[in-house]
Formats: sequence, structure tokens, C-alpha cells
Amino acid sequence: MELKSIVSKLAMINVMLPQENLLVGGQPTSADLLFLQKMGIRQVINLRPKTEPLGYDEQAICQQLQLFYHVIPVTDITTLTRDNAKQLYQLLVVNEPTLVHCASGNRVGALIALMAFWLQHCSAEDAYFLGLQSGLTKLAPEVKKLLGLSSC
Repeated sequence: MELKSIVSKLAMINVMLPQENLLVGGQPTSADLLFLQKMGIRQVINLRPKTEPLGYDEQAICQQLQLFYHVIPVTDITTLTRDNAKQLYQLLVVNEPTLVHCASGNRVGALIALMAFWLQHCSAEDAYFLGLQSGLTKLAPEVKKLLGLSSC
């Protein structure tokens, strides 16, 4: 199934497929999780901290759907750390079909860019581009600084 047909069936926003087996975007609904599980997603990584209400018990829904569920709380630029990037990398390296989400996808793109640069030895430019393909928007200036790219 191609991305357009997947996106048309989801309520979540900013859905992107930056790499094979990696779907990213904003907050999914419980119906989105059910649909994605049927489409082959096996793992959900939530970058939202517990202080951000989701509106439902995402972990319980994932358990019911037999999806592996992980939380890496990313709140702002101060939590875009090597440790969080390493945690994401360790979860993605198993190459299971995975959804990584936050509220809008912005933090997902930021953390993926930094993971690519710090842990996968991508160039700063390639890592930044991957971040953009993964939802990076408002955090782009801060991510550029962390990657050592000029802001011009």
C-alpha cells in the first residue's frame, strides 16, 4: 500500500514515510493504531512526555493490539540529547515496522536528524534533510545549531 492511501485512512497529522519500515507523524488515535497494526506496524515509539495528555491510554491500546510500546519523553531542545537519540536508535535498529510520533511530528524529525548525525555517522546536511523528511519544522533552527550547520 502506498503512503497516500495510508494517510487518507488516518486521523493523525503530518504522516511521513522517511525510510522503509518507519512511519512518523503526529498523535495517532486509537483507530489509527488499529489500522496501522493491520497494515503491519509492530512497534510504537511515543516521544510525548507524560505531562502531555493523549486523550486515551495509548499504552493499553498498544498492549491490546500486541504492539511493542516505548516512551522517550522529548519536551524541547534540552531533551534532544545523545541519550534519547541512542534510545531511539536502539529501538529502530531491530528494523521492525515502527510508528514514531509526538503531537505534530516536529520532535520526531528533530530526534531522527540528531540520531542520524550522532549515531549513524550521516553528514550534517544529510541528517538535517532526513529530519525534514521526518517532520522537522519549528525546531529546525536549533537542530541546525546542534548539527553545526550555519543558520544562513
